Amino acid sequence: MSSDNQYTALGPAAVGFQTSGANIDIGAQISGNTVGVRGSCQGAVGDGVQGNGTGNFSGIAGWGGADSGTGVIGFGTGGAGPGVRGIGAGGPNTGPGGPAGVFGQGGASAPGVVGQAGSGVADGVQGFATGNFSGVAGFGGSDQGTGVFGLGGVSPLGAQAAGPGVRGIGGGGPNTVPLGVNGLVIAVGVYGQGAEAADGVYGVAGAGLSAEQSMGGVHGVGGAGSPEPGVLPGSYAGFFEGAVLITGNLSVLGTVTKGGGGFQIDHPLDSANKYLVHSFVESPDMKNFYDGVALADSGGEVPVELPAYFDALNGNFRYQLTPIGAPAPKLHVKEEVKGNRFVIAGANPGQRVCWQITGSRKDAWAIANPLIVERDKRRVEEGRLRRV
Repeated sequence: MSSDNQYTALGPAAVGFQTSGANIDIGAQISGNTVGVRGSCQGAVGDGVQGNGTGNFSGIAGWGGADSGTGVIGFGTGGAGPGVRGIGAGGPNTGPGGPAGVFGQGGASAPGVVGQAGSGVADGVQGFATGNFSGVAGFGGSDQGTGVFGLGGVSPLGAQAAGPGVRGIGGGGPNTVPLGVNGLVIAVGVYGQGAEAADGVYGVAGAGLSAEQSMGGVHGVGGAGSPEPGVLPGSYAGFFEGAVLITGNLSVLGTVTKGGGGFQIDHPLDSANKYLVHSFVESPDMKNFYDGVALADSGGEVPVELPAYFDALNGNFRYQLTPIGAPAPKLHVKEEVKGNRFVIAGANPGQRVCWQITGSRKDAWAIANPLIVERDKRRVEEGRLRRV
């Protein structure tokens, strides 16, 4: 050993030791596929390599090289040991259920693995999938543990931010920030952005399960006592419990089933301070309503022309007639609907007549999807009443 306490070894790896007081510096430089530094532990609880960090420094740190080299890499072997294991706040050193490249185990409310994105576009944690496997996967524990958890707007240090807890981007779209109400940037738990016909968030309800067994593809619950939106179990791609607000148009290709409904608009007499609310008209049939006012000719007849699609769309007709201005005891339907028209008779000459006709839908979709007026609840819905 030289007088300056340095030692250099020859061979596949060049290793240098430098001491100064209580500090020891170790450097290793290699070429090829040989190992720079290797630690092996044969004991039950010993560590092959151990590092203790102080301040803002790490016990063991790795930096990826310019030629795509990896700073730190861990390989899980055929046994149960992970390549890299992280334990939060001194939790128990338990092994994962199978071999893992990286295994993180939280302890005392501290996470096993934390990823923090750098400035610019760097990611805290990144995963790439092949085949049917996921780059990052989470499985909820039996005690209601969460597989993947995202908290928007608050960092572990308490700093306020607008970033989402979990962000999903379909089809390689741009990594843009989510927008809130009226264009304001808000923090969200999960943010999905679709691109190039790909979904930002995609949920499939219980694939391969029956309707009685299946859970929702997307599950969320709104805050108790709050008008904030939420998303519960059921054989649906998405099941929302709580208020849902849609600021644009809603298009539904299937059936809309509801406990009630209507419209809410600005009140025409006080639009700045009040709403006007009306209810829908309900029916056990798929009804279409048509009405109008017609003027009787000199013979007291009123021919009524209907839309060109009327006969093709409707059947099972019902008629309502009301004379205006004077009684018309003989008012009646002289000719029923044929060729998209019907004829009223028995009115006074020149009298106006209000008419209404309803028809039940007979188009292909209505025939293929008949309305089941009374039906049993699914097993998962039994005993659960509609909220009042």
